[in-house]
Amino acid sequence: MGIFVNDRAWNLKQAKDRKEHGDWHVRKANEALRRGDTSAYNDHMYRSKIYYNEADAYMASARKSTK
Repeated sequence: MGIFVNDRAWNLKQAKDRKEHGDWHVRKANEALRRGDTSAYNDHMYRSKIYYNEADAYMASARKSTK
Protein backbone atom coordinates (compact mmCIF):
# COMPACT_ATOMS: atom_id res chain seq x y z
CA MET A 1 0.00 0.00 0.00
CA GLY A 2 2.48 2.65 1.08
CA ILE A 3 0.52 5.80 1.91
CA PHE A 4 -1.53 6.06 5.12
CA VAL A 5 -4.99 7.57 4.62
CA ASN A 6 -6.32 8.96 7.89
CA ASP A 7 -9.98 8.16 7.19
CA ARG A 8 -11.53 5.29 9.12
CA ALA A 9 -14.55 4.86 6.83
CA TRP A 10 -12.39 4.77 3.70
CA ASN A 11 -10.02 2.21 5.19
CA LEU A 12 -12.92 0.02 6.33
CA LYS A 13 -14.45 0.14 2.84
CA GLN A 14 -11.13 -0.84 1.28
CA ALA A 15 -10.77 -3.72 3.77
CA LYS A 16 -14.28 -4.94 2.99
CA ASP A 17 -13.62 -4.80 -0.75
CA ARG A 18 -10.35 -6.72 -0.41
CA LYS A 19 -12.00 -9.36 1.78
CA GLU A 20 -14.77 -9.83 -0.80
CA HIS A 21 -12.16 -10.29 -3.54
CA GLY A 22 -10.35 -12.82 -1.36
CA ASP A 23 -13.59 -14.69 -0.69
CA TRP A 24 -14.31 -14.79 -4.45
CA HIS A 25 -10.91 -16.34 -5.11
CA VAL A 26 -11.47 -18.96 -2.39
CA ARG A 27 -14.80 -19.90 -4.00
CA LYS A 28 -13.12 -20.17 -7.41
CA ALA A 29 -10.31 -22.23 -5.88
CA ASN A 30 -12.82 -24.69 -4.42
CA GLU A 31 -14.58 -24.95 -7.79
CA ALA A 32 -11.24 -25.63 -9.48
CA LEU A 33 -10.41 -28.29 -6.92
CA ARG A 34 -13.73 -30.04 -7.56
CA ARG A 35 -12.83 -30.06 -11.28
CA GLY A 36 -9.41 -31.47 -10.45
CA ASP A 37 -7.61 -28.35 -11.74
CA THR A 38 -4.88 -28.01 -9.12
CA SER A 39 -3.07 -25.29 -11.09
CA ALA A 40 -6.12 -23.01 -10.99
CA TYR A 41 -6.68 -23.95 -7.35
CA ASN A 42 -3.15 -22.89 -6.39
CA ASP A 43 -3.44 -19.68 -8.40
CA HIS A 44 -6.72 -18.67 -6.77
CA MET A 45 -5.47 -19.52 -3.29
CA TYR A 46 -2.31 -17.48 -3.86
CA ARG A 47 -4.38 -14.49 -5.00
CA SER A 48 -6.79 -14.82 -2.08
CA LYS A 49 -3.91 -14.59 0.38
CA ILE A 50 -2.77 -11.33 -1.23
CA TYR A 51 -6.27 -9.85 -0.89
CA TYR A 52 -6.61 -11.03 2.71
CA ASN A 53 -3.24 -9.52 3.62
CA GLU A 54 -4.31 -6.21 2.07
CA ALA A 55 -7.59 -6.36 4.00
CA ASP A 56 -5.64 -6.87 7.23
CA ALA A 57 -3.44 -3.89 6.40
CA TYR A 58 -6.48 -1.67 5.76
CA MET A 59 -8.03 -2.82 9.03
CA ALA A 60 -4.84 -1.85 10.84
CA SER A 61 -4.96 1.55 9.15
CA ALA A 62 -8.60 1.94 10.18
CA ARG A 63 -7.64 1.27 13.80
CA LYS A 64 -4.95 3.98 13.60
CA SER A 65 -7.23 6.52 11.89
CA THR A 66 -8.34 9.52 13.89
CA LYS A 67 -10.95 10.81 11.45
